[in-house]
Amino acid sequence: MSLPTPKGFIPVNPGDIKANEPLPYPIFDEDGRLLLEKDSIPISEFQVAKLKQGFTANIQTDFGKHVIEGIKKKTEESAMDPLSMLEDVKNTINRVLNSKSKDIDILQDITIATSRLINNLSRFSHSWLLLARCEEFSNYYEYLALKIAVYSMLIGKNIFPQREGLVKLTIAALLHDIGHSIIPPSILHKTSALTNEEWDIIKKHPSHSTKILLDLGIRDEKIVNGILYHHEKLTGNGYFGKKGDEVPIESQIITVATAYNAMISDRPHKTAIEPRDALKYLWEDADKAYKKICAEYLIKEVGVYPVGSIVRLSTEEIGMVVKANKINPMKPLVWLLLDKKGQKLFSKTMRDTSRSDTFTGEIKVVSIIPSSSLGFSPNISNFVLTSKMLF
Repeated sequence: MSLPTPKGFIPVNPGDIKANEPLPYPIFDEDGRLLLEKDSIPISEFQVAKLKQGFTANIQTDFGKHVIEGIKKKTEESAMDPLSMLEDVKNTINRVLNSKSKDIDILQDITIATSRLINNLSRFSHSWLLLARCEEFSNYYEYLALKIAVYSMLIGKNIFPQREGLVKLTIAALLHDIGHSIIPPSILHKTSALTNEEWDIIKKHPSHSTKILLDLGIRDEKIVNGILYHHEKLTGNGYFGKKGDEVPIESQIITVATAYNAMISDRPHKTAIEPRDALKYLWEDADKAYKKICAEYLIKEVGVYPVGSIVRLSTEEIGMVVKANKINPMKPLVWLLLDKKGQKLFSKTMRDTSRSDTFTGEIKVVSIIPSSSLGFSPNISNFVLTSKMLF
């Protein structure tokens, strides 16, 4: 039985809808509600079957043109506000955690959120790198997952020539640790040494994660295996003993992203280290836990002075790197936090070290200094929200 066609729409051509391939146009349900945007990639046969019953706007009519323009405007607006998108992704992950069975709406949300996240990161990578340094988000699984997704995307965009591969990697990165929801909190958040029995329970979380995905109808091999094997090492010293080429590249990328984030974040049993030191450790561990190319691309994207680093300038001012310079890596954009006398600055003053002026002459980064030397935590989320860097 076919569904009634909503006014201003036409049924989709079922042959246009294929799993793991970008949609040629936006698709709506029988009530005219958007299911997936153009270029989104269906991630399961269950989702494909539902989309084939959908409709698309009839662009031969004024109404259809209006609908398409509305979707385009909404997509562009969503790309302008990473903080709002961060909240959307958080809500999507929460829905996955709370779902018990196949749900077409959740699959749509995952696909749309991932597609928008990739588009946004390609435009505002510096803003996302800053948000990933926000300590206020560190205690929430959803935000931690988003941090891992951001670092994974930065690596993955250099490895996957087709958007399909990047979408699957990002979904895997966002959902790689949802199996933690099955682990007792007393074990998951334990600050003292784990017993052998507790370690065995912890090691089951990749299997728990993949089961949740399979129950949702997500069976794509790249996504599922990318999650299942994200604790494997090329040497074979992982949870399942996979080694070498048996470890999916998606898993290796997530491993690098997870390790980098762990090293630059304060944890109950370990103090954070500076980003540049973390990159050094990642490089030294390359070709043991993961292929060197994964660490190499993260280093390339993060830069000589990683976003979030606290630096001392030749002007004796101290600030935070907020944007790397891809053309001249030694000349980042710096948000000033302390003046020459060490006094805290409350206005948003920037130093573009790639430019010289009559008063300051050439400005250089003299050194990276410990974040703890500031004596306070910069309000990064407010900086991103109010900064013109987003536009």
